[in-house]
Amino acid sequence: MSQSLRAACRPRLVTRLARCRRRQRGPHALWGWTHYDYALNDGLGLGARFSIPIVDNGFISSINNNVAIGFGLDWLHYSGGCYAYNYGGRYGGPCYDVGDANLVLIPVVMQWNFFVGQHWSVFGEPGLVIYHGWFDYCAGAPPGFNNCANPSSTGVDFAFYAGGRYHFNDHVALVLRIGYPTFSFGVSFM
Repeated sequence: MSQSLRAACRPRLVTRLARCRRRQRGPHALWGWTHYDYALNDGLGLGARFSIPIVDNGFISSINNNVAIGFGLDWLHYSGGCYAYNYGGRYGGPCYDVGDANLVLIPVVMQWNFFVGQHWSVFGEPGLVIYHGWFDYCAGAPPGFNNCANPSSTGVDFAFYAGGRYHFNDHVALVLRIGYPTFSFGVSFM
């Protein structure tokens, strides 16, 4: 950051942060309500997000905003899995015990930030998520059924989040993110 920009950012009020902020990173706790056919129950987990501003004054120059690209790495654990086996080309068969399930998510989003007050900012995040899921074990399949070898799956899905931050100071904020495929609550360090 140049000396003149540093001087302009002192004192850093959230209403001036759109052009002052460079990177954000932070851990969060997750609630996974999207199951990707891996569990009947919701999952819990941990993750981290990283964002790098790419446009200092956003798409609308008359308001205080910026645009960033965001990346993440999330892990979800689903207790007590159930897998409905494919019978005759459809998943309508009985549900067999497959133990616990795990899901790794890699979201890539465009983050549009709006700085709405001295301590508050809000954002929207459209993008994509790459996911990979697997079961701990596979048991209880009917005799002669052979595709129960810890089935795993990898795919790409759309993602959309909306959230807000409460900025304690220039360097630390609480972050709440709601959306698809997860909800999260964590801390952001600038």
